[in-house]
Amino acid sequence: MIGTTVRHFQIQQLAGEGAMGVVYKALDLSLDRPVALKLLRPYVSAGPDARRRFLQEARAAGRLSHPHITVVHEAFEHEGKLVIVSEWIDGPTLEGMAFKPPDLWPELLSVLDQIASALDAAHRAGVVHRDLKPANIMRTTSGSIKLCDFGIAHLLGSQSTTTGLVGTPNRIAPEIWRGEKIDGRADIFAFAVLAYELLTGKLPFPGLEVPVLFNQIVQEPRPAASLANLDLPEEIDQVFDRGLAKNPSRRFASAAEFVTRLRALLRPRDPATEARWSLRPPAVKKGRLLFVGISIVLLSVVSLGLVSQSPEKLAIIHFLCDERLWNLEAPSDHFTREISRQVAEVSSLEVVSRLRLDEQRAHARTPEVPGDASAFARDVAARVGAKWLLHGWVERVDSSLLISSELCDVGSGRVLCYPRTTSGTAEPPDSLIHRFAKEVSRLLDSLRSRRAAETPQM
Repeated sequence: MIGTTVRHFQIQQLAGEGAMGVVYKALDLSLDRPVALKLLRPYVSAGPDARRRFLQEARAAGRLSHPHITVVHEAFEHEGKLVIVSEWIDGPTLEGMAFKPPDLWPELLSVLDQIASALDAAHRAGVVHRDLKPANIMRTTSGSIKLCDFGIAHLLGSQSTTTGLVGTPNRIAPEIWRGEKIDGRADIFAFAVLAYELLTGKLPFPGLEVPVLFNQIVQEPRPAASLANLDLPEEIDQVFDRGLAKNPSRRFASAAEFVTRLRALLRPRDPATEARWSLRPPAVKKGRLLFVGISIVLLSVVSLGLVSQSPEKLAIIHFLCDERLWNLEAPSDHFTREISRQVAEVSSLEVVSRLRLDEQRAHARTPEVPGDASAFARDVAARVGAKWLLHGWVERVDSSLLISSELCDVGSGRVLCYPRTTSGTAEPPDSLIHRFAKEVSRLLDSLRSRRAAETPQM
């Protein structure tokens, strides 16, 4: 293809290749300007109606005029292939980039602002991207953000059934997986996935296989961003709860609103309070020597037994399962007991005994509802003086065993994270429970370290 001419566009070099097509840098001979020429894959042009519909809607997307949306110059058919010609952008994509440290957050917010502006403008014009990802977002040499392939994925979707998955699976909104009609809120979901990834360096839904991704995106709770990047404040998890909500009606009304909520939590901080936000120990300064001396005295007092410190308590209330699937007597009690025992062995916290928990069950004010023990569990945990609560479910998924759970702050009732572990091939339940216990212990250590770092220092 290099050196050939498509209409009045002379192809100069291969620029990239993706699932939907091949992109070349070309020269517009009529206007003497560089352009990006994308030849779409043959499966896109399946049938004359699909081609006509695609060209009609691609041209509608091309009428979008916004400083952060790549301009589409033309869309046409050439030798049986659909061709899209857009402005040429010098610069890299956001693929592989991350903005994890706090000193990069102002830069990230600038990037997200520009993306949000482009998304909201397109949604007002009735165009949905449907494949928002780092590889489709370019950064010019001047630092400006440009969204590419805007509307193309959604337009491709019009030629398939409503249940056809078009886009990148890890970023596809739940309503697309369910085969429902979509609107701009599907882009809000993908935008929240993008922000999560740029802030943590990880995807919130990292599954590699379609069935796993379906469960993660449509059914399971997402992991806490504040645990994936310990510099992030815990409050940011509430923002991602809305951005990644399973129900589109619960998401933010606009991309700009999502960024506004992030900005309130990712605001610049002065060095005096930096230690509250990070697990990295602050540098020792002269002004802290008196504090260090007082700390030594207090530690000595504690070691002499003059001051008693009660260890934080963890209450493990319920691990429910479908008892018909297990050849055990009272399998829910069995799993709850074994999980409690193994967590107690690997954790530095005091795990409240089963006897003590059973004593308080009768005094709980909240009724125990079969299949939903969360409110009841918090009531019992509070009565035994526990700071943390763990409860969950044990399920069979095909040939594997899955332990999923919620780790809660008893005082606020807030779910802090969702520990989960899946068994490997032919892995016995005891081994799975041990791995799950170690994961719970690790998450608890992270949460406690974070809170210690955020405690105001004298």
